[in-house]
Amino acid sequence: MELSAQEQSLQISMAELMDVLERTLNDARQVENGSRTIHAPIFSEMSLYLNLASATLNQISNLHIPIGRLPDEVVAEILLATVSAIMGNGPLIDPCHWEHLMHVCSRWTRIIREDSRFWRSINFAWNQTTVDRYLSLCKDGSLSLQMPSSAQFLLAYKNLLLRSMWRAKEINIITSDDQSKKCTHNLWSTFNPPSPISSWSIDRLGVTEAVFSGIRSGCTAELLIASMPNLTKLMVHCSHSTAPTHSLPPLQHLSSLVTLELYDCRLEGEWNCIFPASLRHLLLAYPAYLYPTPKPGVSIVNIIGLMTHCPSLNSLDVAGAIITSVPQALQPRGTITAQQLRRLVVSDTSSAFDLLSHFVHAPLLSEVHHTVPFIDRMPPLPAHLSSCMAQASHAAIEFRFSTITYTYPGTRSALDITCKHVLSIVCEPKLHYPDEFRDVEPDWTQVVDQTIIQLAKLEHLTIELDHWHAMGLRWNTLLANMNSLVSLDLHGVIGEDFFTTLSSSNLCPRLSFLCIRTSDHMRTEKDCGPSNPTNLWEQSRSRLLTCLNKRKLKGRGVQTLAINDRWLTGWNLSRLRSCVERIESTKGRVVDADVFLVADEV
Repeated sequence: MELSAQEQSLQISMAELMDVLERTLNDARQVENGSRTIHAPIFSEMSLYLNLASATLNQISNLHIPIGRLPDEVVAEILLATVSAIMGNGPLIDPCHWEHLMHVCSRWTRIIREDSRFWRSINFAWNQTTVDRYLSLCKDGSLSLQMPSSAQFLLAYKNLLLRSMWRAKEINIITSDDQSKKCTHNLWSTFNPPSPISSWSIDRLGVTEAVFSGIRSGCTAELLIASMPNLTKLMVHCSHSTAPTHSLPPLQHLSSLVTLELYDCRLEGEWNCIFPASLRHLLLAYPAYLYPTPKPGVSIVNIIGLMTHCPSLNSLDVAGAIITSVPQALQPRGTITAQQLRRLVVSDTSSAFDLLSHFVHAPLLSEVHHTVPFIDRMPPLPAHLSSCMAQASHAAIEFRFSTITYTYPGTRSALDITCKHVLSIVCEPKLHYPDEFRDVEPDWTQVVDQTIIQLAKLEHLTIELDHWHAMGLRWNTLLANMNSLVSLDLHGVIGEDFFTTLSSSNLCPRLSFLCIRTSDHMRTEKDCGPSNPTNLWEQSRSRLLTCLNKRKLKGRGVQTLAINDRWLTGWNLSRLRSCVERIESTKGRVVDADVFLVADEV
C-alpha cells in the first residue's frame, strides 16, 4: 500500500501546517490565560479562531490520510482476524499462507512483528530457521505447539523443544502433516548431532538425559513426562507403527490440563488414574479401527473411575470402541455422582452401557450420543434409549447411505434441564466399505419399524431425505405410527408415494403444518424415465392438490402449507388455497389471497 508522490507531498505539507498552527495556538492560549502580556486585542480573538481552525483542519486531514490513520491496535485486530479466517478451524497455520500480509507495507510489517499473538503457534515440522524466528518474536507469551513423531528430530533438537514445552498452552502430537509437506518452511537442513540435556531443562522440566532416551521408540507422546504448568489442551495421535508397543505416560502432573483428545492411544490397566483431576473434556477415539476386526474395548469400571477421579469432567466422548463389562465381583458398589457431566458420547449401546446408567448419576447431563452398529438386522434398543425416545415431542431424522440418525431433544423432568439425544444406527459394512458392499441391502424397514414405534408422543418431525429411496424405504413404514404428529418438515426429494400415503384417512390425523423444502419435483431418479420435466411438475402439483383436498374432505385438513417457491410457480393457486388456510414460501413470504398465478421460472 504505497502512497503516490502527490499523497506523500500532501501529508508532509499538512504536517508542517499543523505544526505551525499548533505553535501559534500555544501562544494564543498563553495570551488568553494572562501568562503573557500582549496588549494587541487582535490576539484575544485569534485564540478563538485558531481553535475553530484546528478542529476543521483535523477533520480535513482525516480525509487525506489513508488507512494508516487507524490506530495500530485496530490494524492488528484486523490482521489477526484475517489470519484466523485463513486458518479456519485448524490449530495453527503455515507461514506460507499468511506471510504475504507482511509485504503490503512497512507499517503492517512492523505491527505484525511487534505483536506476539502472530507468532505463538509453532509447528516443529518447520525448519529451525522458521522455528527460531517464531520463538524470538513470540516474546514471553504462551505457545501452541504441533509436534511430529520423528525420533531423529526430537533427539537433535530436544533442548529447543523442551524450552518451548515449558511455555506451551496447547500441544498437538500428530504422525504427519499433509497440508504443509510442500511448504519451503519444512525443508530441514542436515540434522545437528544430539546435544546433552541442558541444565535449564533438568531444573525446570525434571527431564534428565536418561529419561529423555526413552523417546527412541518414535512416539513424541513420551515427552509428556515433562513439567508443563500452563498446558490446558492436549491432542495425541498414535496411529503409527509403534502405537501397539507403547502406552501413554501418566499425565497427573499436568495440573492445568482441561481438554484431552486421544486418537488410537493404548490405555492399560486402571488408566483413569493417569489423568489430572483438572480434566473437563476427554475424547477417546479409534479411527484406525478396521471392520471386521474386533473393536477396542473401554472398561465400564475405568469410565466410572474416571468420573470419580475427575470431578470437573464436563464431557466424555468414546468413539470407535465398545463399552466392556466386568465380572459381578469387580462391579462398583453403589452409585457415584458426576456433578458436572453434561455431554456423553458412546459408540456402542451394549448392556454394559445400561450398567453405566445404573452406576452413574449425572444430574446435569444434557447431551447424549449413542451409536448402534449392525450388519443385517438391528439388535433391540437398550431400555434407557427406548425410555428417552418415548418422551420426545420433537425429532429430526436423517437418512444417509449407511446410517439413520435420530435427534430428539427433550427435558429432564426432575431438574427441567434441556436434554439432547442423538442416536445413530449404522450398517457397518456399508460405512467402512461402501463400494464393496454397495449392493448389500440391509433391512432398513426393520430399523425404522423398531425405532419409530418408540416415538409415541412425537408432535414435530423434520426429515432429511438424501438417501431415503435408495435405502428401499416407503412412507407408510414411517408414518404408520405418527398419531400425535402436528407438523412435518421435509428436506430432499419426497418420492411418488408420499402424497398417496398421506391421503389415507388413518395416517397422521392431527397433522396441521406441512413444509416441503425441496426445489425438485416429487419423483426420484429411480422413478424418472425419459419424461418431460414440465409434465413431472404438473404431476407433482396435481398430486399435492389431490392429497390436501382429500384430507380436508375427511376433516383432517392441513392448516398451513409452507413450500418451496418452485412448487408455487406456473399454476393457478386458487384451488390450492381452497384446501389450506395459509400458504407461505419456505423463505417466509406469505402468498396473499389476491395472488392467483405465480409465473413459472423454468
